Amino acid sequence: MLLLRLAIGFLLGTDYVVSKALLTEFVPRRLRGRILGALSVAWAGGYACAYAVGFELSGLGPASWRWMLVTGAVPCLLIAPLRIMMPESPLWLANHGHADRAAQIVRARLGNSVRPPAPIAASPAARAAGGNCSPALAGAYHRRCVFFACQVIPYFAVGTFVTQVMSALNLKGGAVGA
Repeated sequence: MLLLRLAIGFLLGTDYVVSKALLTEFVPRRLRGRILGALSVAWAGGYACAYAVGFELSGLGPASWRWMLVTGAVPCLLIAPLRIMMPESPLWLANHGHADRAAQIVRARLGNSVRPPAPIAASPAARAAGGNCSPALAGAYHRRCVFFACQVIPYFAVGTFVTQVMSALNLKGGAVGA
């Protein structure tokens, strides 16, 4: 169960970042801030809904954890068609030698008036790494990654163990406190 929880956490963490990156590529600049803000609110709303559903299902007895896992699949199934229809990132395609495919996606999704992305020249460190992810953790990216990790990891760590923390502090109704 712990391994499954960790795997889900890594997948959600990846989706949290990738979904924002894809939105920035396909949403017009004038709407981008509002749409990205709405996505952040949707994520927070999803957390709150998941907790409320889990709290309600916890009263079903020893098998309640099974129902909690099943209800977690419902939003995934609702979003699956959107994920399947989502095209690849034109910027990623252009940077990996598929400029023609990137241009097709841009024309099909955004119209002929929008220019496809030009490939971004890789830094010498990135070329030396040969596609390795380590350059993303160096220089300016390092500070951003560390900031994001310091922001997100405690949030999820506390959220995972909040009922145990509340109980250890002798606060009644630890689950409600969460």
